[in-house]
Amino acid sequence: MEDRAATGEIEEVELENPPLQIAVSPDGSTLYYASFDGRNTLLRALDADGTVSPITQLPDDVGQMSVDAHGNIVIDNGDGVTGYTVIDPDDGQPVDRGATTFDAGDFAVSGGDVWVVDAANDRIVRFATGAGTTEQQDISVRDPSGIVVSPDGQRAYVVSGSGAIVVLDLDRDARDPVIESITGIGAVNNIAISPDGTHLYVTGRTSLNGAQSDTVTIISISPSELPADLELPSAL
Repeated sequence: MEDRAATGEIEEVELENPPLQIAVSPDGSTLYYASFDGRNTLLRALDADGTVSPITQLPDDVGQMSVDAHGNIVIDNGDGVTGYTVIDPDDGQPVDRGATTFDAGDFAVSGGDVWVVDAANDRIVRFATGAGTTEQQDISVRDPSGIVVSPDGQRAYVVSGSGAIVVLDLDRDARDPVIESITGIGAVNNIAISPDGTHLYVTGRTSLNGAQSDTVTIISISPSELPADLELPSAL
């Protein structure tokens, strides 16, 4: 798959089945995707030259998928099966499983940690890969629905049911983990963070010129600054 980013051209690769979930390796060289072939849900890898390679079979109702700092693939086990599974893409074998005692919502991976949204109990929970079902830390957040973690693992940005983005200090010694609430964005649906940790991308409904519009809001952040210095917001 030729890199044409410099010319603005987009390379298309035809896949046998439509992807259900996607994730990218830390070095950007491989796209992992889950797809249903009519009988099973399979995990596949798409490399830079367009070659597709099978990895392993996944649960049929697989949820979100991400990649940790070690290159392992972390999947939400999906509907009816609480917890997550960490898969080594080289051999397709699980290297860790975390069975939660609650229905996992969204989750984020940072280094060797998996942060899981527990909406029913108004909290996010940290699990350490390799520690199985042991909860390492939990932080109270009102009605959480989505989460991203900064690349350095120091901050989490959690979508709250109130429409705010709650910024958390993930230092386990922090006396008050809630640093800031970002408001005025409108109804938030989803959130993503740039690989360098300098921008948040928020989808939702925003009032522009007196009318409700579907927007992507870009929030500039600096890893070296507190969220009080956030530049808010610009909408596409």
